[in-house]
Amino acid sequence: IRIGPTALQPVITISQSSPYTVEAAAGQTLTVPSASGVDPLSGNPLSVTAKPATISLSSLATHTVTYSCQTSAGDLSSSLLTIVVQDSSSPVVTLLK
Repeated sequence: IRIGPTALQPVITISQSSPYTVEAAAGQTLTVPSASGVDPLSGNPLSVTAKPATISLSSLATHTVTYSCQTSAGDLSSSLLTIVVQDSSSPVVTLLK
């Protein structure tokens, strides 16, 4: 009989590697990439939460998303994903006559 945490942390797999780079887009948001969790003892899938769940693409910035999950025994795990919002397009210069 097992009571309480087992010290075996859940395994979290994030669908994108870090840093994850995306293009800026005024007025748009990004739903963060998905992740899956597995209980290392039972092999059962676990629900993973991401905070924040969305980020703004309106400004250039670096965001850190924390993914976390917990086994039924109370074992916790978290993983981080860095998301970089960038503008890689070249500026356009228009000459006025």
